[in-house]
Amino acid sequence: LNKPNGLFIDENQKLVANMNEGIVYRFDPQQKKMEKWTEGTPSCDGISIDGKGNFFISNWHGEVYFVKPDGKNFKILDTKSEKINAADLEYAQGPELLLVPTFFGNKVEAYKVKYK
Repeated sequence: LNKPNGLFIDENQKLVANMNEGIVYRFDPQQKKMEKWTEGTPSCDGISIDGKGNFFISNWHGEVYFVKPDGKNFKILDTKSEKINAADLEYAQGPELLLVPTFFGNKVEAYKVKYK
């Protein structure tokens, strides 16, 4: 991998964000194989699950993507014009809040996320 960065591991899957390629891979430890899961997420960094099988992926430049289980992704946040970087992130399921550290901004932004 070319600069692996973000990791997500649970009992069902293992994901690795490859920062320089903008690709998140799904790793199968039994088969010792990695396959592309989603791409087009430049400088990908943090990975968090929403409890419904969907994911949020941040990138260093200040973008956050919503990713469906099939790997299709949608940009839902872009703070590049404000020069706010996004580091790792976390989704709090109970209050439906996406928590995004701003890295150099020295704060954590919270966004209410609602969808069906």
